[in-house]
Amino acid sequence: MHDLLDDLGRRISELGGQRREAIENFVLDLEGVLPAKDLQKIGRLWTPPQVPRPGAKDYEKKLASLADLMVEARGLLGPLTDGRIELREDAGRLGEEQWKWLLKHRLKKVVGLSDLVRVHRGHRVGIAAFEDEISGTLGLIDRVVYALYSLGEEEIAVVEGVAGARDLGEDRP
Repeated sequence: MHDLLDDLGRRISELGGQRREAIENFVLDLEGVLPAKDLQKIGRLWTPPQVPRPGAKDYEKKLASLADLMVEARGLLGPLTDGRIELREDAGRLGEEQWKWLLKHRLKKVVGLSDLVRVHRGHRVGIAAFEDEISGTLGLIDRVVYALYSLGEEEIAVVEGVAGARDLGEDRP
């Protein structure tokens, strides 16, 4: 078991390096299409907007605008709407329509959208494949550890519930 876990750990490290290289290549190709200030803007593609404070100027209008934006975002981004979307972290998770919407939302005026879509198409599948393989390998590590400690279904559910809560920033026992 130790050797298997050691091999899987090395595999995770290799995949992480390959994913980082794929992301760097993606960003380099974006540099060839976008001005530096726009590339910096899309480093964070989405931040959930804050609700305006009651009593703020044009409060009702801002609230209605926010509601419209969130309906549109949720329709396109789904659960990604609830958290920040970072270019380097989430590039492999974004479909083409999501990518275009995020670019338009973040940059307001997008010159050369077809070039940006081509760059995304050229890199997304490779990045997503690394992410899928990393996720699968991490799942295998979990199963090996569960077997090593002879954990039953209830114990595994507790461990995964706590890990899931931690991943979401929650504090569940």
